[in-house]
Amino acid sequence: MNFERVFNFRNFMDYFNRTGPVDQGQNARRMNPQPPVVVVAPISKQPSKLHIAVVEAAANAKAKAKEMFGCFKKHRKTKARLELRFPPMTLTIATVKEIYSQEPISLFHNEGHSIVPAIEVVNEVPDDTADDSDTGSVIPDTSSDKASVSSVNTSQCSEEHDECEDRDDDCEADDSDEEDDTDDDDDSDDEDDEDDDDDELPLNPRADWTTIEAITDVQFRKVLARHLSKSKDLKELQLDNIECINIAKGSFHHVRIFEVKTEEHVAKYCVKVPVAGTDAFWCDIDAQTLRSEAQTMMYIRKHTKVPVPEVIGYDSTFENELGAPFTIMTAIEGRPAYEVFYENATDSIGDAIWLKPDEPDADRTKKRRTVLTTLAQAMAQLSVLKFDHTGMLTFAEEDTELEHPIFVPAWEPKQPKKKGSPDELSAEQLREEAAFVKHPVEESVDKYFENSFAKVFPEKEDSTRFYKGERNLMSALLTCPPFFHDEEEDGEDEYFVLSHVDLNFQNIFVNDEGEVTAIIDWSNCRIVPRCLGYASLPRPLTTDWDMVVKGLKYDVTTEVHAPWVFEEYRTIYADAMLAATGDGKYTLKSVLYHAIDKALHDEDDDRLGCVNLLEGILLQIPGTRMAAPLPLFGLLDHGLEGYQIGYNYLVREIGKLVVP
Repeated sequence: MNFERVFNFRNFMDYFNRTGPVDQGQNARRMNPQPPVVVVAPISKQPSKLHIAVVEAAANAKAKAKEMFGCFKKHRKTKARLELRFPPMTLTIATVKEIYSQEPISLFHNEGHSIVPAIEVVNEVPDDTADDSDTGSVIPDTSSDKASVSSVNTSQCSEEHDECEDRDDDCEADDSDEEDDTDDDDDSDDEDDEDDDDDELPLNPRADWTTIEAITDVQFRKVLARHLSKSKDLKELQLDNIECINIAKGSFHHVRIFEVKTEEHVAKYCVKVPVAGTDAFWCDIDAQTLRSEAQTMMYIRKHTKVPVPEVIGYDSTFENELGAPFTIMTAIEGRPAYEVFYENATDSIGDAIWLKPDEPDADRTKKRRTVLTTLAQAMAQLSVLKFDHTGMLTFAEEDTELEHPIFVPAWEPKQPKKKGSPDELSAEQLREEAAFVKHPVEESVDKYFENSFAKVFPEKEDSTRFYKGERNLMSALLTCPPFFHDEEEDGEDEYFVLSHVDLNFQNIFVNDEGEVTAIIDWSNCRIVPRCLGYASLPRPLTTDWDMVVKGLKYDVTTEVHAPWVFEEYRTIYADAMLAATGDGKYTLKSVLYHAIDKALHDEDDDRLGCVNLLEGILLQIPGTRMAAPLPLFGLLDHGLEGYQIGYNYLVREIGKLVVP
């Protein structure tokens, strides 16, 4: 069974409930494991447990399951606990740290056995799940759990990488919890698993789950009651009128959803607590970021019709009922956009079929267009907000009407480093500036890009010709519009606009028809040049260039969409944005603008991202797409005979690529 091939696919989108052989045509993108194994791995909106059900387990079923388990860990960097039981055999994987699609995923078989979906949403694996007994277990019937997850938007705290994770004490990746009858091959597999774990990246090294999860339900209800009594005038609100209906956890936040019921008031609220909000990690940067997010959402609601949650209250200190920082918002309606953008259908006999993401039916096509156009229309409403500096938005404590914006540096958490690596941050550094990427306040577009360029490519007298060539080419790129402001040509004063930063499908909520109902997670929202602002493409449509900056190739077997379909969706979004605002002129090429910005703001302050970017750009230019990049960089150093013509050619062609 080729589990490795199977788990290389990103677009596992629905449940299979079929019998008989399954088409393995290229267009279907389906794998057909050998009988008698059936694997089902449904993922909820904020998963913390997967079930892989193996029905009619053969003599080698355990070995097959362990093989799959090892491949899953290898390709998804998953730290997990393995649990085997008979019959049917159930393999439980806890603590999924990197699931590219948050939709249900599944494999299937061809022996006529029906597949029983296994759905369970839990916060941690009970200690007794590692029981070595061979007592039978069945896939739990948790359809009610699924319904509750769908009806309440627990992902109101979703971030780019906010796949749910279990507590550290449930994240052990050894196989000691398995049955005792392991052979030598199993032992070697365990060693391989341990090696994999050594290379694993901590999802959030600044998370203090133990302290945050120790906050009691009563504490949450008290802080919610206090703020509702002020903002909603519910002075007689009793704690008995407040009920926690869901708990969710992501990389950066612990969230509880509460329902408040009185004779005159029925509503749902979200209390979001940062998991770095303890003495161990919390710092001034965190406090400033929390205040900025809350105040920015309030500012947006006051001046636009962008559908953001209403902020009921917030506190960036420990001086409150929770003993931790928090934000209280109204709970939102709708579903995460990925549930509508990617969804299964049924065939003529009612069986679920897998709609290939790049071949949606007419109804799905219509919904996708609706998602993109209504999102563009919603984001375009930010066009009325104009600022004279970049940075993060905040307001003085006495400015309760939010009339006088203050601009402060924006801080972005750095990506975690491998455990034990020289770059891994110490406990002290995790609460200092070393744990963040700084985006300083700038007062002009020219300075925004020039200062970043100077930091990545400082002038060096003893630099190599390759360095000089890279520097010259990057400098030429930044002399093109829109990376500087020409008031005479632009015909208007220079200004800056808001950028959401993480406009991903899990942060966009829609109704069943695909119309946008809410946009969440404004953490790290900042003010940027217009080419990087609100008119930019949403992140699901920029995956290809995101990978270029990282030095990766776009693998059509692991990504949701084939690269050639991006243009269609980008054009739909860009057309809707241009119809709503003049800044729509930046939308179609914003994927390249953001790649340039990302390369210039490399968190390690090296030029590797810029070199990767330049190599990607050279592939877009007819005259250089067949040339090896490194020698070409070396020849682009000014003064080398015969290559001034080539340099001038590249400057012209780059201009065609980036000019709006």
